[in-house]
Amino acid sequence: MVCCAGSDMTIHLHDPIHFKDVEIEGHKGPVLSVALDPKGEYVASSSCDGTVRVWSLESKNSVVSWDVLKKSTSFEVSETLCRLAFAPSGKLLAVPVDTKVHVYDREGWRADGVLACDKVQAAISPFAFSPCGSVLAGACMDGTMALWFPGIAASLEGAFATQVCGHHRSGPAPRVSPRGGLPLWI
Repeated sequence: MVCCAGSDMTIHLHDPIHFKDVEIEGHKGPVLSVALDPKGEYVASSSCDGTVRVWSLESKNSVVSWDVLKKSTSFEVSETLCRLAFAPSGKLLAVPVDTKVHVYDREGWRADGVLACDKVQAAISPFAFSPCGSVLAGACMDGTMALWFPGIAASLEGAFATQVCGHHRSGPAPRVSPRGGLPLWI
């Protein structure tokens, strides 16, 4: 499944095996980001309308919506791109909101915790889980990057966090190493 969205407020899904295209509508502003559930049941989206939604791929309906983002009229004036990420297991959905990352559990889509780092001074936009889930990374709009290591703590909120400098705002976005190590810039 391939998923994309944009200023037309529509999520476009393409099944390259069956050559089938589907559209999901419901946002009232340009769509900032989409993330496909690794289990193939959901797609999550963030929008300039201030909402983050999770959609059922089967019914094409929104199953949950959180009004957590600042509203804007376009990508150009949005304070964040709110690049969502599902954990490799599909159990968690991470939603960057300002200088924190809200984490939701797919079991009822309840809040599971908030990732924060006292050194983060600017909005986190792109966010990624390493393939093994042992490193979580968020790129900040001021050119820095925050890393969380949840394996060290009993809960996500207690995850050890640190900040790394060196990401240039106009430069490449962070990606995690395919082997689950520290982030790479591509």
